[in-house]
Amino acid sequence: MSNSINWEQNFKEHEKLLEDWKKSCGDSFVKDGVVNNEEYKKSNPKILIVLKEVNDPEGGGWDLRKDFLSKGAPRYGFAWNNVTRWINGINYLINYKKIPLYYKENFEESYNEEYRKFFLNKIAVMNLKKTPGKSSSNIEEIERFAESNSDFLKRQFELINPDIVICGGTGEIFKKIIGLKDEDWERSIRGEYYLKTSDNKLILHHYHPGARIASNLLLYSILDTIYEVYYPI
Repeated sequence: MSNSINWEQNFKEHEKLLEDWKKSCGDSFVKDGVVNNEEYKKSNPKILIVLKEVNDPEGGGWDLRKDFLSKGAPRYGFAWNNVTRWINGINYLINYKKIPLYYKENFEESYNEEYRKFFLNKIAVMNLKKTPGKSSSNIEEIERFAESNSDFLKRQFELINPDIVICGGTGEIFKKIIGLKDEDWERSIRGEYYLKTSDNKLILHHYHPGARIASNLLLYSILDTIYEVYYPI
């Protein structure tokens, strides 16, 4: 879906961006972005998950991609199992142009660390706040960080260059970062807010993957919206 671009150059610029960014944030900075460069280049569609911040009371200073996601998100299965379901379902939808049927054994029982590792290495993850928070996010702190780092965030988004963006409880803040307005949101039949950018990226205003909502509801509101937008009747 993404236009032909020089991914190696993008990845190189992205790493430099993170290094420059870290200098302004200090040692607590947590790097994020494309989890596995080679897998992301091959992926279709290219998916970006936009979240708030990492939960790390010990103070950060690590790499979300290399130290956590590339290893299958060990010990934190609940939220990342949901993200894995989303990736799996979206890939099926795009490849077969139909929504997969829901089977409990396919979308719940079989998910484990190795399964997460397989799918999480195909995507990008971007936190709006690059320094760690706690188990309950302070939305005002996240908004302040995003506003003061908006140029960095916007450039990171441009370099990741996804086809589909899922905002996990971050849609309103992310919308401002990339210069969109409230009236740009549309609403799907399922009630999911979404928008398409001028360069044909689809952005979904969704729940956080750790939300205490049934996993099938979180999954199919995404799939139904993508199907409605990409394959209208």
